Amino acid sequence: LPLSQRKQILGGLLKSHPSDRLVFSEHLEGDGPAIFQQVCKLNAEGIVSKRVDKRYVFGRSDFWIKTKCTQSREFLIGGFTPPSGSREGIGAILLGTPTETDKLRFVGKVGTGLTDNTLIELHRRLTKLAANSSPFENLNRRSVSRGTTWVQPKLIAEIEFAGQTDDGLLRFGSFRGLREDLNPEDLNSDNIYKSSPDESNPIDKERDRQSGTRNVAANASFSDALPIQHHPS
Repeated sequence: LPLSQRKQILGGLLKSHPSDRLVFSEHLEGDGPAIFQQVCKLNAEGIVSKRVDKRYVFGRSDFWIKTKCTQSREFLIGGFTPPSGSREGIGAILLGTPTETDKLRFVGKVGTGLTDNTLIELHRRLTKLAANSSPFENLNRRSVSRGTTWVQPKLIAEIEFAGQTDDGLLRFGSFRGLREDLNPEDLNSDNIYKSSPDESNPIDKERDRQSGTRNVAANASFSDALPIQHHPS
């Protein structure tokens, strides 16, 4: 049965047999890009677009696309954790945004996106900025990993991430590079809260891992002429 009929049957079953544990997942039909923009403004992870005229296929298929909301912002580096295993240099960088005081507001740590050379270079530069106390107003020695090194917040990292948690922590952060063209004074306390989708990379199409993963443009796969359902994720 196609997706539209399966959802109709499922909706009828849940309506006639209410459950406290199961909730019917509503969908939206229409302008996918507009729905995506609105979902990203709400700091959601993204949307899943599905062909309503296709039958169920086990595993991943070309009948659906997951589109993630990606954002890129600049954050001050206030510390780093030690490496583990075969990793050299540092484990992850601790990030924050300025507050009205001279402290930073901790927004999370990022260890993804760092190449071997970057790990070594960051360790060299951050070690020179080592500090005796935490630059974060909401983070102290007891709430971080053993061996964490505090640093003076002089370096600015550009981070790509998929949104924030309710308490302001970054979700799925990835290091993109240092912003050598910016000074710490260029950042402000609401830097992270200017949420908007990254229009330069709007689609992340997840194929069967055995076939590999690739990014495609929205219109290259699903046109507006196709019957599509969009589910916020």
